[in-house]
Amino acid sequence: MQIEQLNVSELIPYARNSRTHSDEQIAQIMASIREFGFTNPVLVDGGGVIIAGHGRVTAAMRLNLKTVPCLRLGHLTDAQKKAYVIADNKLALNSGWDTEMLRIELGELSDQDSKIDEMGAGMYKGETVSLEARRQKQAMAVPTEQRRRDTDPDAP
Repeated sequence: MQIEQLNVSELIPYARNSRTHSDEQIAQIMASIREFGFTNPVLVDGGGVIIAGHGRVTAAMRLNLKTVPCLRLGHLTDAQKKAYVIADNKLALNSGWDTEMLRIELGELSDQDSKIDEMGAGMYKGETVSLEARRQKQAMAVPTEQRRRDTDPDAP
């Protein structure tokens, strides 16, 4: 497989793409492209129909980019393309976060001259706090006696 630069104007959005992108998310993708470059190629079929990367292409158009890196997946059947469009989006949603590691990373980035909030990663600051608050609330739901036993090995 080889990455090639294709004209944005020639890429064809998949007509039945079920994934949506808000203006806020497109702005975050644009900020990411400005900061890091176009690091994730758009996946297209042999005819230039977008299989994965609709949000990146929209961001590229708003940034007035003429070309974007693309990877052609001409070997996929129509059924495989349909399945991949869904799987590519759904698989990322199925992952989780190591909230402690995320808190550390975001803390260090906050201390530096980082544009993390522009790229949407800043939203995870609130998510980390929210997850921590949820964990504390769940811990408080455990009866006091059991909490004492769980945290104090010498407790009766």
